[in-house]
Amino acid sequence: MLKLGFDEVARTCLSHSFFDSSFTPQDFSAYNQQEIFRAASILKQQPFDDYDKLIHLADMMAPWDKIDTVENRIKMITDKYKLPPEVSQKKLSEALEFKDYFDKLCNKDIYTILDI
Repeated sequence: MLKLGFDEVARTCLSHSFFDSSFTPQDFSAYNQQEIFRAASILKQQPFDDYDKLIHLADMMAPWDKIDTVENRIKMITDKYKLPPEVSQKKLSEALEFKDYFDKLCNKDIYTILDI
């Protein structure tokens, strides 16, 4: 997307996969380490806004053909990428912060809104 001149789309592609720019290549050993550093660099250039958070939360809750809880999705990611427990717990805490943020904006638990 960067090569095509779609900087915001490229950033969204990254921000839906990474909660913040504080991750390290060791956190994502299944990925190309040079690309992890590049992703971190891009994400450090601009803090997450509500759109990034909403895209991220939607991604967390819709893994394939159904809506699921953040907790279940993090477990799926942990198992798929063999994340260390400390990374998995960090991702879960941060995902739950996003969920809590939107719970407050909606004045209702989004799990209830989505009937999950």
